[in-house]
Amino acid sequence: MAGNTTEQRIGAQTEAANKVRHKEGEFRAEIGRVVNAHQELHTGYLGHAADRLAQLVQQWSDDAHHLIDEFEGFASRLVETDRLTASSQEEAGSTFTRAQSTFRTSI
Repeated sequence: MAGNTTEQRIGAQTEAANKVRHKEGEFRAEIGRVVNAHQELHTGYLGHAADRLAQLVQQWSDDAHHLIDEFEGFASRLVETDRLTASSQEEAGSTFTRAQSTFRTSI
């Protein structure tokens, strides 16, 4: 049962990383829609208010891209945690197998 729990935990972290990446894609698409909508609107307007709106949309886009980078970093850390946990489990299993073999031969 403990092995299943560890495998489920490892799988859950990778699944969470995939969910984060999926949301990252949705977020990227939504920001794209905002930028596109602004570009359509901006062509028909001039003046200070239009310029300020352009600056605001650019700031949203910049902030969104920083957030997207954080999503990717978080997802990568989840996957790396899975990899390290799996590696540790394999190493521990190998150590116990060697210890068991040594114990049997010493009796």
